[in-house]
Amino acid sequence: MEGIPSTPDEAFKVSTEGCYYAAQMTQVRREGRIRQVPWVPGVVVNTFWDLGADDSTSIWFHQQVGMEHRFIRFHEDSGEDLSHYVKYLQDTGYVFGRHYLPHDATHKRLSADGNKSIEDQLLELGLRNTEIVPRIDNIQSGINVRAVLPHCYFDEAGCKDGIRHLDQYRKEWDARLGVWKSQPRHDEHSHAADAFRQFAQRFDDVLRAQHPPSKRRAANHRVV
Repeated sequence: MEGIPSTPDEAFKVSTEGCYYAAQMTQVRREGRIRQVPWVPGVVVNTFWDLGADDSTSIWFHQQVGMEHRFIRFHEDSGEDLSHYVKYLQDTGYVFGRHYLPHDATHKRLSADGNKSIEDQLLELGLRNTEIVPRIDNIQSGINVRAVLPHCYFDEAGCKDGIRHLDQYRKEWDARLGVWKSQPRHDEHSHAADAFRQFAQRFDDVLRAQHPPSKRRAANHRVV
């Protein structure tokens, strides 16, 4: 962690030290899976969310085409209310499948018209087909993104910021002991990585198009 890199290889090594997905993202690039990945009309788009109250909300947009898991877009913003994100989804023109929300979307929060959860508020705004991804007690068990990245393709332009966040998602550094801690560092890259982890946790369900036993809304592919 000390000193200035003297070669490009050293700089790359330093820049990826402590990063959870460095090897997997290197493989993604080596295999040409970051490229132009166009939206395929007629194939539903799933979204995977991380919700921020005072900080960023991140959303990945996913299509399954054959056995390929294609991420066609990434959106992140902060300081916006939920209507902003619902309108953003509506404006894409996509036909949506399911919207995978983190466990805290069910927590009741004060809103302008009462004590409602994020999921309830999204429903009132017209977002249908929501599914809650269960909480994991040990975040390390949820960092199974390494296992699913070999199945993923990313649109180079539409997912530019999300790719950067996955590249830089890393462990916390213990300066006193000079070692990497076991938990991830909470920074600007965390939200995109947490949203992508919703996909990893639900990978088998998405792959098999099965109905998991968690909370769901009635299916309606004609709405957001």
